[in-house]
Amino acid sequence: MNTKKSFLVWLIILFAVNLQSQQWEPLGPDEFAQASVQEVDYLSHAINSEGVPFIAYSDRSVNSKITVKQWTGTEWVFVGSQGFSVDIARQVKLAIDKDNNLYVAYGDYSLSDKLTVQKFDAITNEWMNVGEPGFSSGRVSSLNIVVDPVSNYPCVAY
Repeated sequence: MNTKKSFLVWLIILFAVNLQSQQWEPLGPDEFAQASVQEVDYLSHAINSEGVPFIAYSDRSVNSKITVKQWTGTEWVFVGSQGFSVDIARQVKLAIDKDNNLYVAYGDYSLSDKLTVQKFDAITNEWMNVGEPGFSSGRVSSLNIVVDPVSNYPCVAY
């Protein structure tokens, strides 16, 4: 019994030491080449099946419209246009399906903060509406979006 307890204690100590030895590093060559050097709101992130990180946020540098960026391995690049939403975006959330298609869900200020979902079209390099913009019955809060792994359809909760 004492051997099992000792092994467990050593395992916990070893794991804690390994966690402490890791360091956080920014994705970017310096502080001025990060995903955004301006203030952002509602930051959301996801990683596709190839390990590529993406971020989506309400970008204050373009009147709080949505911006999505992708890490290329050396720099952050826009996915579509910077600030592509019609108006201010709140509660921004990002999801990626099993085919690596990007979705954003957000409260659309121009539609009384009702829910809008958009999907990135890599062929046209544009964000397209999924269904009608502002389709929720009321204002969204605590928004979340996931993609069903079986049907590959986006699902939202708010």
